[in-house]
Amino acid sequence: MLQLANGFAMIKLLKEQAPLIGFGFLFTFASAFGQTFFIGEFALELKHAFGLSDGGLGTLYFWGTLASSLALIYTGGWFDRISLARYALWVLAGLLAGVLVMASAPHWLVLVPAFFLLRQCGQGLSIHIYASTMARYFHKRRGRALALGGLGLTLAESSFPWIMILALAGLGWRGTWLACGAFILVLMVLSQALLRASPRVQNQDAQGQAAARFGEDFPEPDLETSLTRKQAIHGLFFYAQFYLTACFGFIVTASFFFRKALSAERDWHPETLAQGLSAYALLSLLGFLIAGPMVDRFGSIRTAWVPFISFIPGLLILAYGQSDASFWLAFALVGLAQGLMATVGNAVWPEAYGTQHIGAIRALASGMAIFSTAAAPMVFGALLDLGVTFQQLFLWSQVWTVSAGGLALALPLMQPKRV
Repeated sequence: MLQLANGFAMIKLLKEQAPLIGFGFLFTFASAFGQTFFIGEFALELKHAFGLSDGGLGTLYFWGTLASSLALIYTGGWFDRISLARYALWVLAGLLAGVLVMASAPHWLVLVPAFFLLRQCGQGLSIHIYASTMARYFHKRRGRALALGGLGLTLAESSFPWIMILALAGLGWRGTWLACGAFILVLMVLSQALLRASPRVQNQDAQGQAAARFGEDFPEPDLETSLTRKQAIHGLFFYAQFYLTACFGFIVTASFFFRKALSAERDWHPETLAQGLSAYALLSLLGFLIAGPMVDRFGSIRTAWVPFISFIPGLLILAYGQSDASFWLAFALVGLAQGLMATVGNAVWPEAYGTQHIGAIRALASGMAIFSTAAAPMVFGALLDLGVTFQQLFLWSQVWTVSAGGLALALPLMQPKRV
Protein backbone atom coordinates (compact mmCIF):
# COMPACT_ATOMS: atom_id res chain seq x y z
CA MET A 1 0.00 0.00 0.00
CA LEU A 2 2.87 2.36 0.81
CA GLN A 3 4.46 1.85 -2.61
CA LEU A 4 1.10 2.44 -4.28
CA ALA A 5 0.64 5.68 -2.33
CA ASN A 6 4.14 6.77 -3.30
CA GLY A 7 3.37 6.04 -6.93
CA PHE A 8 0.19 8.15 -6.83
CA ALA A 9 2.10 10.98 -5.12
CA MET A 10 4.72 11.02 -7.88
CA ILE A 11 2.03 10.99 -10.59
CA LYS A 12 0.24 13.87 -8.86
CA LEU A 13 3.46 15.87 -8.67
CA LEU A 14 4.18 15.21 -12.35
CA LYS A 15 0.70 16.34 -13.40
CA GLU A 16 0.89 19.44 -11.24
CA GLN A 17 4.38 20.55 -12.23
CA ALA A 18 4.89 18.83 -15.61
CA PRO A 19 6.77 21.70 -17.32
CA LEU A 20 9.24 22.17 -14.45
CA ILE A 21 9.79 18.43 -13.98
CA GLY A 22 10.13 18.13 -17.75
CA PHE A 23 12.78 20.83 -17.71
CA GLY A 24 14.81 18.84 -15.18
CA PHE A 25 14.27 15.67 -17.22
CA LEU A 26 15.51 17.44 -20.36
CA PHE A 27 18.73 18.55 -18.71
CA THR A 28 19.59 15.19 -17.21
CA PHE A 29 19.00 13.71 -20.67
CA ALA A 30 21.17 16.41 -22.29
CA SER A 31 23.92 15.74 -19.76
CA ALA A 32 24.45 12.36 -21.43
CA PHE A 33 26.50 13.99 -24.22
CA GLY A 34 29.12 14.90 -21.62
CA GLN A 35 28.83 11.78 -19.48
CA THR A 36 31.61 9.19 -19.46
CA PHE A 37 29.32 6.37 -20.59
CA PHE A 38 28.62 8.28 -23.83
CA ILE A 39 32.14 9.57 -24.51
CA GLY A 40 33.45 6.08 -23.73
CA GLU A 41 31.51 4.76 -26.75
CA PHE A 42 34.06 6.59 -28.92
CA ALA A 43 37.15 5.44 -27.01
CA LEU A 44 38.34 2.87 -29.56
CA GLU A 45 37.59 5.18 -32.50
CA LEU A 46 39.49 8.07 -30.90
CA LYS A 47 42.45 5.84 -30.07
CA HIS A 48 42.65 4.56 -33.65
CA ALA A 49 42.07 7.97 -35.27
CA PHE A 50 44.77 9.75 -33.29
CA GLY A 51 47.16 6.90 -32.40
CA LEU A 52 46.54 7.03 -28.64
CA SER A 53 46.97 4.40 -25.91
CA ASP A 54 44.52 3.84 -23.03
CA GLY A 55 46.74 5.98 -20.82
CA GLY A 56 47.13 8.67 -23.47
CA LEU A 57 43.42 9.02 -24.07
CA GLY A 58 42.77 8.95 -20.32
CA THR A 59 45.31 11.74 -19.80
CA LEU A 60 43.65 13.99 -22.39
CA TYR A 61 40.32 13.28 -20.75
CA PHE A 62 41.86 14.19 -17.39
CA TRP A 63 43.04 17.62 -18.51
CA GLY A 64 39.73 18.47 -20.17
CA THR A 65 37.75 17.35 -17.15
CA LEU A 66 40.14 19.00 -14.69
CA ALA A 67 39.69 22.34 -16.45
CA SER A 68 35.93 21.76 -16.37
CA SER A 69 35.94 21.07 -12.62
CA LEU A 70 37.83 24.29 -11.92
CA ALA A 71 35.60 26.37 -14.18
CA LEU A 72 32.45 24.86 -12.67
CA ILE A 73 33.23 26.43 -9.28
CA TYR A 74 32.74 29.81 -10.96
CA THR A 75 30.19 29.12 -13.72
CA GLY A 76 27.92 27.10 -11.42
CA GLY A 77 27.46 30.12 -9.17
CA TRP A 78 25.75 31.99 -12.02
CA PHE A 79 22.65 29.94 -11.23
CA ASP A 80 22.06 32.24 -8.26
CA ARG A 81 22.58 35.46 -10.22
CA ILE A 82 20.99 35.28 -13.70
CA SER A 83 17.65 34.13 -15.07
CA LEU A 84 17.15 30.39 -15.38
CA ALA A 85 16.09 30.71 -19.04
CA ARG A 86 19.25 32.55 -20.05
CA TYR A 87 21.46 30.24 -18.01
CA ALA A 88 19.89 27.15 -19.57
CA LEU A 89 20.34 28.53 -23.08
CA TRP A 90 24.01 29.32 -22.57
CA VAL A 91 24.73 25.87 -21.14
CA LEU A 92 23.13 24.08 -24.10
CA ALA A 93 24.96 26.39 -26.51
CA GLY A 94 28.23 25.40 -24.85
CA LEU A 95 27.30 21.74 -25.13
CA LEU A 96 26.58 22.21 -28.83
CA ALA A 97 29.99 23.84 -29.27
CA GLY A 98 31.67 20.86 -27.59
CA VAL A 99 29.91 18.41 -29.89
CA LEU A 100 30.96 20.36 -32.99
CA VAL A 101 34.58 20.67 -31.83
CA MET A 102 34.69 16.91 -31.26
CA ALA A 103 33.17 16.19 -34.68
CA SER A 104 35.74 18.34 -36.49
CA ALA A 105 38.87 17.64 -34.40
CA PRO A 106 41.87 17.52 -36.78
CA HIS A 107 44.47 16.60 -34.13
CA TRP A 108 44.55 14.87 -30.76
CA LEU A 109 45.32 18.18 -29.02
CA VAL A 110 41.85 19.44 -29.99
CA LEU A 111 40.35 16.65 -27.89
CA VAL A 112 41.23 18.60 -24.73
CA PRO A 113 38.95 21.62 -25.46
CA ALA A 114 36.31 19.23 -26.77
CA PHE A 115 36.40 17.23 -23.54
CA PHE A 116 36.33 20.49 -21.57
CA LEU A 117 33.16 21.76 -23.25
CA LEU A 118 31.41 18.40 -23.11
CA ARG A 119 32.23 17.84 -19.45
CA GLN A 120 31.58 21.44 -18.41
CA CYS A 121 28.22 21.85 -20.11
CA GLY A 122 27.10 18.23 -20.13
CA GLN A 123 28.09 16.26 -17.06
CA GLY A 124 28.75 19.44 -15.07
CA LEU A 125 26.34 22.30 -15.70
CA SER A 126 23.42 20.29 -17.12
CA ILE A 127 23.24 18.20 -13.96
CA HIS A 128 23.84 21.37 -11.92
CA ILE A 129 20.83 23.07 -13.52
CA TYR A 130 18.60 20.05 -12.91
CA ALA A 131 19.60 19.52 -9.28
CA SER A 132 19.62 23.21 -8.33
CA THR A 133 16.26 23.86 -10.00
CA MET A 134 14.57 20.92 -8.26
CA ALA A 135 16.14 21.97 -4.95
CA ARG A 136 15.05 25.60 -5.22
CA TYR A 137 11.48 25.13 -6.46
CA PHE A 138 10.48 22.13 -4.30
CA HIS A 139 10.61 21.44 -0.57
CA LYS A 140 8.27 18.78 0.82
CA ARG A 141 8.48 16.73 -2.38
CA ARG A 142 12.06 17.56 -3.30
CA GLY A 143 13.09 13.90 -3.34
CA ARG A 144 10.30 12.96 -5.73
CA ALA A 145 11.08 15.94 -7.97
CA LEU A 146 14.75 14.95 -8.12
CA ALA A 147 13.79 11.34 -8.87
CA LEU A 148 11.43 12.25 -11.71
CA GLY A 149 13.80 14.76 -13.27
CA GLY A 150 16.71 12.34 -12.99
CA LEU A 151 14.96 9.79 -15.20
CA GLY A 152 16.17 11.71 -18.25
CA LEU A 153 19.65 10.34 -17.72
CA THR A 154 18.22 6.86 -17.18
CA LEU A 155 16.49 7.07 -20.56
CA ALA A 156 19.73 8.14 -22.21
CA GLU A 157 21.72 5.37 -20.54
CA SER A 158 19.24 2.72 -21.64
CA SER A 159 18.77 3.89 -25.24
CA PHE A 160 22.08 5.41 -26.36
CA PRO A 161 24.21 2.22 -26.30
CA TRP A 162 21.89 0.58 -28.84
CA ILE A 163 21.56 3.76 -30.90
CA MET A 164 25.33 4.18 -30.92
CA ILE A 165 25.88 0.74 -32.43
CA LEU A 166 23.74 1.75 -35.43
CA ALA A 167 25.01 5.34 -35.60
CA LEU A 168 28.70 4.44 -35.57
CA ALA A 169 28.14 1.78 -38.21
CA GLY A 170 26.10 4.08 -40.47
CA LEU A 171 27.53 7.56 -39.87
CA GLY A 172 31.02 6.97 -38.51
CA TRP A 173 32.21 8.61 -35.30
CA ARG A 174 32.39 12.15 -36.72
CA GLY A 175 28.98 11.92 -38.35
CA THR A 176 27.50 10.63 -35.10
CA TRP A 177 28.75 13.70 -33.23
CA LEU A 178 27.23 15.97 -35.90
CA ALA A 179 23.87 14.21 -35.49
CA CYS A 180 24.11 14.86 -31.76
CA GLY A 181 24.58 18.56 -32.50
CA ALA A 182 21.34 18.68 -34.48
CA PHE A 183 19.53 17.05 -31.57
CA ILE A 184 20.90 19.58 -29.08
CA LEU A 185 19.43 22.39 -31.19
CA VAL A 186 16.01 20.83 -30.63
CA LEU A 187 16.66 20.66 -26.88
CA MET A 188 17.54 24.35 -26.81
CA VAL A 189 14.14 25.31 -28.21
CA LEU A 190 12.28 22.82 -26.01
CA SER A 191 13.97 23.99 -22.79
CA GLN A 192 12.80 27.56 -23.30
CA ALA A 193 9.25 26.42 -24.08
CA LEU A 194 9.11 24.37 -20.86
CA LEU A 195 10.21 27.31 -18.72
CA ARG A 196 7.65 29.61 -20.31
CA ALA A 197 4.97 27.02 -19.56
CA SER A 198 5.87 26.77 -15.86
CA PRO A 199 3.82 29.10 -13.62
CA ARG A 200 6.18 28.40 -10.74
CA VAL A 201 9.15 29.84 -12.65
CA GLN A 202 7.26 32.66 -14.35
CA ASN A 203 5.77 33.90 -11.07
CA GLN A 204 8.88 33.88 -8.91
CA ASP A 205 9.75 36.70 -6.55
CA ALA A 206 12.86 38.86 -6.48
CA GLN A 207 14.89 36.11 -4.78
CA GLY A 208 13.92 33.55 -7.41
CA GLN A 209 11.46 31.78 -5.09
CA ALA A 210 8.21 30.51 -6.61
CA ALA A 211 4.92 31.91 -5.37
CA ALA A 212 3.38 29.49 -2.87
CA ARG A 213 -0.01 29.51 -4.57
CA PHE A 214 1.31 27.63 -7.59
CA GLY A 215 0.92 24.07 -6.37
CA GLU A 216 0.69 22.65 -2.88
CA ASP A 217 4.44 22.02 -2.63
CA PHE A 218 6.29 25.32 -2.46
CA PRO A 219 9.92 26.31 -1.87
CA GLU A 220 11.49 25.95 1.53
CA PRO A 221 9.91 28.33 4.05
CA ASP A 222 12.33 30.82 5.55
CA LEU A 223 12.37 29.23 9.01
CA GLU A 224 16.08 28.56 9.05
CA THR A 225 18.98 30.60 7.72
CA SER A 226 20.52 29.38 4.47
CA LEU A 227 24.26 29.01 4.85
CA THR A 228 26.69 30.62 2.42
CA ARG A 229 29.40 28.76 0.55
CA LYS A 230 32.02 30.26 2.86
CA GLN A 231 30.17 28.92 5.89
CA ALA A 232 29.72 25.52 4.24
CA ILE A 233 33.42 24.92 3.58
CA HIS A 234 34.30 25.62 7.23
CA GLY A 235 32.42 22.53 8.39
CA LEU A 236 33.40 18.85 8.36
CA PHE A 237 30.07 17.83 6.79
CA PHE A 238 30.93 19.38 3.40
CA TYR A 239 34.11 17.32 3.04
CA ALA A 240 32.52 14.12 4.33
CA GLN A 241 29.76 14.34 1.72
CA PHE A 242 32.34 15.12 -0.95
CA TYR A 243 34.23 11.95 0.02
CA LEU A 244 31.08 9.90 -0.67
CA THR A 245 30.27 11.49 -4.00
CA ALA A 246 33.90 11.40 -5.14
CA CYS A 247 34.00 7.67 -4.42
CA PHE A 248 31.02 7.05 -6.69
CA GLY A 249 32.22 9.45 -9.36
CA PHE A 250 35.74 8.06 -9.60
CA ILE A 251 34.86 4.37 -9.71
CA VAL A 252 31.78 4.60 -11.95
CA THR A 253 33.60 6.91 -14.39
CA ALA A 254 36.56 4.55 -14.70
CA SER A 255 34.26 1.54 -15.12
CA PHE A 256 32.35 3.19 -17.95
CA PHE A 257 35.37 4.70 -19.66
CA PHE A 258 37.25 1.40 -19.89
CA ARG A 259 34.32 -0.99 -20.26
CA LYS A 260 35.42 -1.92 -23.80
CA ALA A 261 38.92 -2.71 -22.55
CA LEU A 262 37.37 -4.78 -19.73
CA SER A 263 35.24 -6.60 -22.29
CA ALA A 264 38.30 -7.37 -24.41
CA GLU A 265 40.23 -8.67 -21.40
CA ARG A 266 37.43 -11.10 -20.49
CA ASP A 267 36.38 -12.00 -24.03
CA TRP A 268 32.80 -10.79 -23.75
CA HIS A 269 30.59 -10.43 -26.82
CA PRO A 270 30.08 -6.85 -28.15
CA GLU A 271 26.35 -7.04 -27.46
CA THR A 272 27.14 -7.74 -23.81
CA LEU A 273 28.19 -4.13 -23.30
CA ALA A 274 24.90 -2.74 -24.57
CA GLN A 275 22.94 -5.32 -22.57
CA GLY A 276 24.93 -4.48 -19.43
CA LEU A 277 24.24 -0.77 -19.85
CA SER A 278 20.55 -1.50 -20.33
CA ALA A 279 20.60 -3.46 -17.07
CA TYR A 280 22.40 -0.52 -15.46
CA ALA A 281 19.73 1.91 -16.70
CA LEU A 282 16.82 -0.31 -15.67
CA LEU A 283 18.09 -0.72 -12.11
CA SER A 284 19.02 2.96 -12.02
CA LEU A 285 15.36 3.68 -12.75
CA LEU A 286 14.40 1.50 -9.79
CA GLY A 287 16.92 3.39 -7.65
CA PHE A 288 15.35 6.73 -8.56
CA LEU A 289 11.84 5.48 -7.78
CA ILE A 290 12.93 4.11 -4.40
CA ALA A 291 15.04 7.11 -3.42
CA GLY A 292 12.48 9.84 -4.11
CA PRO A 293 9.88 8.79 -1.52
CA MET A 294 12.64 7.60 0.83
CA VAL A 295 14.29 11.04 0.88
CA ASP A 296 10.98 12.84 1.39
CA ARG A 297 10.09 10.58 4.31
CA PHE A 298 13.40 10.07 6.12
CA GLY A 299 15.67 12.80 4.75
CA SER A 300 18.73 12.47 2.54
CA ILE A 301 21.35 12.80 5.26
CA ARG A 302 19.99 9.89 7.29
CA THR A 303 19.79 7.67 4.19
CA ALA A 304 23.18 8.50 2.62
CA TRP A 305 24.43 4.98 3.41
CA VAL A 306 21.71 3.16 1.43
CA PRO A 307 23.39 3.30 -2.04
CA PHE A 308 26.40 1.38 -0.75
CA ILE A 309 24.25 -1.71 -0.11
CA SER A 310 24.36 -2.53 -3.82
CA PHE A 311 27.51 -0.66 -4.83
CA ILE A 312 29.87 -2.80 -2.76
CA PRO A 313 28.71 -6.21 -4.13
CA GLY A 314 28.58 -4.76 -7.65
CA LEU A 315 32.29 -3.97 -7.51
CA LEU A 316 33.10 -7.42 -6.15
CA ILE A 317 31.38 -9.01 -9.13
CA LEU A 318 33.29 -6.72 -11.52
CA ALA A 319 36.51 -7.85 -9.85
CA TYR A 320 35.89 -11.60 -10.07
CA GLY A 321 33.16 -12.13 -12.69
CA GLN A 322 34.23 -13.72 -15.98
CA SER A 323 30.95 -14.60 -17.70
CA ASP A 324 28.69 -12.30 -19.70
CA ALA A 325 26.03 -12.66 -17.00
CA SER A 326 28.43 -11.34 -14.37
CA PHE A 327 28.77 -8.10 -16.31
CA TRP A 328 24.99 -7.65 -16.49
CA LEU A 329 24.60 -8.36 -12.77
CA ALA A 330 27.49 -6.10 -11.75
CA PHE A 331 26.25 -3.17 -13.80
CA ALA A 332 22.70 -3.74 -12.59
CA LEU A 333 23.86 -3.43 -8.97
CA VAL A 334 26.00 -0.39 -9.77
CA GLY A 335 23.04 1.13 -11.62
CA LEU A 336 20.78 0.65 -8.60
CA ALA A 337 23.39 2.33 -6.40
CA GLN A 338 23.81 5.18 -8.87
CA GLY A 339 20.05 5.82 -9.06
CA LEU A 340 19.87 5.94 -5.29
CA MET A 341 22.96 8.12 -4.99
CA ALA A 342 21.86 10.57 -7.69
CA THR A 343 18.70 11.41 -5.74
CA VAL A 344 20.06 11.15 -2.20
CA GLY A 345 23.30 12.99 -2.99
CA ASN A 346 21.60 15.88 -4.78
CA ALA A 347 19.10 16.29 -1.93
CA VAL A 348 21.80 16.47 0.73
CA TRP A 349 23.05 19.96 -0.15
CA PRO A 350 19.74 21.88 0.17
CA GLU A 351 18.78 19.83 3.25
CA ALA A 352 22.06 20.70 4.94
CA TYR A 353 22.55 24.29 3.80
CA GLY A 354 19.23 25.68 2.53
CA THR A 355 18.42 26.93 -0.96
CA GLN A 356 19.34 30.62 -1.10
CA HIS A 357 22.96 29.91 -2.07
CA ILE A 358 22.41 26.42 -3.50
CA GLY A 359 23.97 27.30 -6.87
CA ALA A 360 27.27 28.42 -5.37
CA ILE A 361 27.48 25.53 -2.87
CA ARG A 362 26.60 22.86 -5.43
CA ALA A 363 29.02 24.40 -7.91
CA LEU A 364 31.94 24.00 -5.50
CA ALA A 365 30.91 20.50 -4.46
CA SER A 366 30.34 19.42 -8.07
CA GLY A 367 33.61 20.95 -9.21
CA MET A 368 35.49 18.98 -6.58
CA ALA A 369 33.59 15.78 -7.44
CA ILE A 370 34.24 16.21 -11.16
CA PHE A 371 37.94 16.49 -10.35
CA SER A 372 37.73 12.91 -9.10
CA THR A 373 36.09 11.84 -12.36
CA ALA A 374 38.87 13.65 -14.23
CA ALA A 375 41.51 11.62 -12.43
CA ALA A 376 39.72 8.28 -12.88
CA PRO A 377 40.50 7.54 -16.59
CA MET A 378 44.06 8.80 -16.24
CA VAL A 379 44.80 6.74 -13.12
CA PHE A 380 43.11 3.58 -14.41
CA GLY A 381 44.64 4.05 -17.88
CA ALA A 382 48.16 4.51 -16.52
CA LEU A 383 47.83 1.44 -14.30
CA LEU A 384 46.46 -0.63 -17.18
CA ASP A 385 49.42 0.45 -19.33
CA LEU A 386 51.68 -0.81 -16.53
CA GLY A 387 50.03 -4.23 -16.62
CA VAL A 388 47.71 -3.95 -13.60
CA THR A 389 44.59 -6.10 -14.10
CA PHE A 390 40.99 -4.97 -13.77
CA GLN A 391 40.56 -7.41 -10.91
CA GLN A 392 43.27 -5.66 -8.94
CA LEU A 393 41.86 -2.22 -9.78
CA PHE A 394 38.37 -3.08 -8.59
CA LEU A 395 39.64 -4.73 -5.41
CA TRP A 396 41.68 -1.62 -4.57
CA SER A 397 38.61 0.49 -5.28
CA GLN A 398 36.64 -1.61 -2.81
CA VAL A 399 38.73 -0.26 0.07
CA TRP A 400 37.55 3.27 -0.75
CA THR A 401 33.96 2.13 -1.15
CA VAL A 402 33.78 0.36 2.21
CA SER A 403 35.31 3.34 4.02
CA ALA A 404 32.84 5.70 2.31
CA GLY A 405 29.92 3.50 3.34
CA GLY A 406 31.08 3.63 6.96
CA LEU A 407 31.40 7.41 6.79
CA ALA A 408 27.88 7.69 5.37
CA LEU A 409 26.49 6.05 8.50
CA ALA A 410 28.10 8.79 10.60
CA LEU A 411 27.00 11.66 8.34
CA PRO A 412 24.01 12.76 10.54
CA LEU A 413 26.43 13.44 13.40
CA MET A 414 28.21 16.06 11.27
CA GLN A 415 25.14 17.90 9.98
CA PRO A 416 25.63 21.69 10.15
CA LYS A 417 23.44 23.78 12.43
CA ARG A 418 21.12 26.32 10.81
CA VAL A 419 19.48 28.86 13.12
